[in-house]
Amino acid sequence: MVLSYTQTGQTNNEVSDNDLYIAARIANCWIFYKGIIDEVRIYNRALSDQEIKALI
Repeated sequence: MVLSYTQTGQTNNEVSDNDLYIAARIANCWIFYKGIIDEVRIYNRALSDQEIKALI
């Protein structure tokens, strides 16, 4: 599964102890993922199609 989100503006690189939530916003309603996610990878850029295929 590949999801995308774009944020513009100022960001910070502070370390946080807060929990990370996976959710979708549909019609101003947050729907949170309920389950287990294994082998998470977070990148600071969009991966190409070839890079994604190489990870599978």
